Amino acid sequence: MIIKPFYKISPDKWLLTNNSDVAAAQTKAIANPEMDETHIEEYVRQWVLKELIDTYSYPADWFGERIIVEERVQMATMLKEADILRIPMMSTSDSDPCRPAIPIHVVH
Repeated sequence: MIIKPFYKISPDKWLLTNNSDVAAAQTKAIANPEMDETHIEEYVRQWVLKELIDTYSYPADWFGERIIVEERVQMATMLKEADILRIPMMSTSDSDPCRPAIPIHVVH
């Protein structure tokens, strides 16, 4: 599986718009259609989210529960903000331990 080169996702198709940061970027993108990913970084995050579904087959129903955005996470001794975070399901069995969350930092 190879992630596809960047492509622009229309703001009306963005995921996780219940997040205030995503909603603010969506409003800005709709009001300023001439702006692209160099002005509104949410375009890049939305591309990554779409690739998680299309290329890596992440279930769409994970978004908002197991895939979240703009979440603070502990990284060694510091708190950092993860652009995208995958939260594992809580384990109900000792033989299936819960894996740590996987932060994904979007850089363009």
